[in-house]
Amino acid sequence: MRDVLSLSAARVDPSLCVEGITDVARRDDGGSQAYVGDWNGVLVVATPVKNVTIVSLSQGSKCATMLFHWKQLFHPNVLEFIGVSTGGPYGVDLVSPWMEHGDISTYLRANPGTPRSPLLVNVVQGLSYLHSRQPLIVHGDLRPSNILIQSNGQACLANFGIPGLQAAGKSEDQYQSTATDGRVLWMAPEQINPLFRGHSEVVAPEYACDIYSFGLSIYQIYTGLEPFHEARNVALWTLLAQIVRDGRRPQHPGYKGVQGGLQFAMWRVAEDCWKKEPEERPTSRDLVRRVSEATRGG
Repeated sequence: MRDVLSLSAARVDPSLCVEGITDVARRDDGGSQAYVGDWNGVLVVATPVKNVTIVSLSQGSKCATMLFHWKQLFHPNVLEFIGVSTGGPYGVDLVSPWMEHGDISTYLRANPGTPRSPLLVNVVQGLSYLHSRQPLIVHGDLRPSNILIQSNGQACLANFGIPGLQAAGKSEDQYQSTATDGRVLWMAPEQINPLFRGHSEVVAPEYACDIYSFGLSIYQIYTGLEPFHEARNVALWTLLAQIVRDGRRPQHPGYKGVQGGLQFAMWRVAEDCWKKEPEERPTSRDLVRRVSEATRGG
């Protein structure tokens, strides 16, 4: 066996280093190339991060500080962050335990009778935990592909904080790189609005952006359909303009949603989450209560 992800940059904080990952296999992970391997007898996945370099992880840097805080996280609905390794296509990989059940959409396709609402309770509990930390941690890319299912059947949040880490790794950290794929459809209107004012990049997310994305995730988890799937023949810029300027949001899925167990109370949660004004959206703490109540109600 060969160690193909060895971390050799001495300037990186030693507490962040993960070395000795072996038997690495490449896999597609939502559009990025991730690597699955063995680390001290544990299956792990190493996910590459663009715009973060070895230099930006030097001891005392903003990136290193963020990653140090991530290593202190401990919650049953937040995927463990083991550390960083190098050797992937972008130079820096975030290492976490491998979840064999995959993301929530994959899991629900394989287990269509699984109740959705308890999984959503898991999600908001993990999100509330991230938002309660000091400093506050914004997930930044909350969507079903970043909600994984553990061996005990509970959901956990993965790939949290990456947009903020990417921004911290750039010289001008007020923006993160704009998405060129479907991720942009989960972004809150206030994030993508700068694109219509001549900027080439979107605004780094705040916690209210996570709430908006959670609302769209509710839609997909109950229906199995991506938000705005009915607009697949509409040009992306046209759709984004409708979202930002006209307030376009998903329509109630009707029987498709009811078939998946969508109750009125949960639909109201989704609608409140994707309100245009960030201050009008519920907090993640509010969501723990409301989603739990909606679960008990059906």
